[in-house]
Amino acid sequence: MARARAKKKRQNEIAELFDAKAQRKAERAVQKHVMEMDERSEEREQYVKVILAANDDSVHEIVNLMVNALIQMEGDPRIFYNGQTYNAVKGEADLLERIQVRNFRWVAVRCLVALAEWDIRIGNFKLPESECARCGVKVRQTRKKVRRGN
Repeated sequence: MARARAKKKRQNEIAELFDAKAQRKAERAVQKHVMEMDERSEEREQYVKVILAANDDSVHEIVNLMVNALIQMEGDPRIFYNGQTYNAVKGEADLLERIQVRNFRWVAVRCLVALAEWDIRIGNFKLPESECARCGVKVRQTRKKVRRGN
């Protein structure tokens, strides 16, 4: 009796997977996930721009080298959602590549910031003075105290 119930349950699961309505629902969920990833990558790109604005072209080259190495290791962009891997559809391939590059730029800059916080200098990288290096929020400048001679 238990085997029959388990078999029926599995048959229902398979039928649900092949149901057109369930597939459309899953596609909408994946699309929503991709849009959320795009929004997060845009926020991360703003952070990257703030940090890189305080640095020269040599730092931009370092970040580009790191991004290219990460892309080479990762390969083609894929979507991971609910434990499943989805390959890019025709229109999404460019979007997923853009998201991948933004995220890798963010990772590279975060690594440089972490190293700079530990006083490890890579190239001419320097932390911005007007923004927080950890979150990118503008900080209030304090006046330097000038000590008057006696």
